[in-house]
Amino acid sequence: TLIEAELPPRANVALLATNCADYAVVALGCWIAGCTVTLVNARYGSQEMRHLVAVARPTLAVVGSPNDEVDRRLWRQWTSAVAEVAGSVDELTTMGLAELASLRTRPVPGDVLADRLAGVRARDVAAVMFTSGTTALPKPCPIVHEALVRGAVASAGVRLRLGREDVLWDPLPMYHVSFLGLFVACGLAGVPFVSMEHFDAEAAFAQVLATRA
Repeated sequence: TLIEAELPPRANVALLATNCADYAVVALGCWIAGCTVTLVNARYGSQEMRHLVAVARPTLAVVGSPNDEVDRRLWRQWTSAVAEVAGSVDELTTMGLAELASLRTRPVPGDVLADRLAGVRARDVAAVMFTSGTTALPKPCPIVHEALVRGAVASAGVRLRLGREDVLWDPLPMYHVSFLGLFVACGLAGVPFVSMEHFDAEAAFAQVLATRA
């Protein structure tokens, strides 16, 4: 979808959403398309959100949540921030998470996909995370593909020693570094990654039992 939308390589895609499977799909799709994904803290206030829009300068923003009420809140907050800094950023397209997930596109030709992947360099920026903004305005922290993969390899093979029978459970927010590294680690190790939209102790215990995490 991102390639068919003619999103150029190394374009910056802002992702503002709560935990869900589509969040991980969009992040992975950005990397396959040779783009950078900026993970937006869903708990930012209006000031932090405006600052992020002005600094990150994304080409595309994907915003949403499986929860309708939360979805509306995130959408209002993001579009308001974009409107307030409109004069200082380039053209920005905002798309709903559900809208992007529902699109059905033709398979990308193998040679086009191969060219995109071949164009990705180890030191290209894979993701940008911003600090919490607790003591000052959020600061961008770019993470290159090499650092992301090296960290994931160390987590999968050395620290956690993930095997084919394992299931990794991580309920932390997907805009957090915990998600980023462990999600890639699970992909490299070929093991399931399990999360939940919002942490609830009783539901978490039941999920761990059900998935044998």
